[in-house]
Amino acid sequence: AFLSYGLTQSRISPICATCADQFMKALNALLADRSHHLRIQNTAYLFWTKENVGFSIAGWFESPDPAQVRELINSARTGKHDPSIDAVPFYALALTANNARAVVRDWIDTTLGNAKQALGHWFARQAIVGPYGEEPTPLGLYALAASTVRDPKKELTSLTVTTLLRSALAGTPLPDRLLQQAVRRCQVEQEVTRPRAALLKLVLSTQTPTMEDFMLELQSDHPEAAYHCGRLLAVLEIIQRRAADGQLNTTLVDRFYGAASSTPATVFGALIRGAQPHVSKLRKNKRGLAVRLEQEMEDVLAALPAFPPILTVKQQAVFALGYYHQRAFNRAQAQAAAQQRRAGANTTSDTDDSETLFDQESVS
Repeated sequence: AFLSYGLTQSRISPICATCADQFMKALNALLADRSHHLRIQNTAYLFWTKENVGFSIAGWFESPDPAQVRELINSARTGKHDPSIDAVPFYALALTANNARAVVRDWIDTTLGNAKQALGHWFARQAIVGPYGEEPTPLGLYALAASTVRDPKKELTSLTVTTLLRSALAGTPLPDRLLQQAVRRCQVEQEVTRPRAALLKLVLSTQTPTMEDFMLELQSDHPEAAYHCGRLLAVLEIIQRRAADGQLNTTLVDRFYGAASSTPATVFGALIRGAQPHVSKLRKNKRGLAVRLEQEMEDVLAALPAFPPILTVKQQAVFALGYYHQRAFNRAQAQAAAQQRRAGANTTSDTDDSETLFDQESVS
């Protein structure tokens, strides 16, 4: 590392003592100012502009404010510019320590206007409804990166965070590697968390920018079969839960999520057949509920001319989003019904059955 073009030791890139003293003081000043740096694990991310314009980037990654993020997204989409600051040069640096040396992991040299525009699109691409159907809220850098591993304190690498940061500030597409990691965590944990769903949508949207406004919430007309396979698994899970009154130690998702998300054709036929006894059980005591469950299952199946034999990693990501959206939709409906009951609304017996259509355990 210290030999090149016949030069040795520090002669490869000589720096005078005065210059070295100046940039070390500048680095220490940035590291001492919370508005100019962000620390995640063993990596420090520094941000600064050539002129003091009163705009801090660091806070957007640590604890983004929803109102400010909405304004930033609107500015990015409309191409709104602030000529007084947008042309100012902007810099970002990622540093890690290696014994007595500082290692530069990444370097970004752009303008503040370009960084703000890329950041606005980055937040728009990660937007997704909450697990109970709440309005989308922005996620910080750490939450997205941590969703790719089991134990972030031990397993999260600086490469993951640096890759997300470069995409946010330079608008670069995110690699399939992050998609694979997030999909793998969904399969291992049999769960699609909001940060993981947001990351999946973010990766897909950076690779296909026209998808930015898609998949914020449930899309019954989504064009991909993988998406509806995910929805169907969520519906079948509801049927199982309602037939068992929520008294389950292991759900079909716990047992079949991995196979359903990778080889749908091998499992969904058996899962649908297994749901019929549950529907029959519900039909005896809650006929209205059974009818609605069957109708919901048929609506999803209508969008599936055939079950795909194998899903690619990208299709598995879409599957996870379909599953997440369907559950979020169901939970939102359950909460609305519960609020209506608490408010003392007059409801018919059919409405009461409709409330039990959804996953009451997740609502409580």
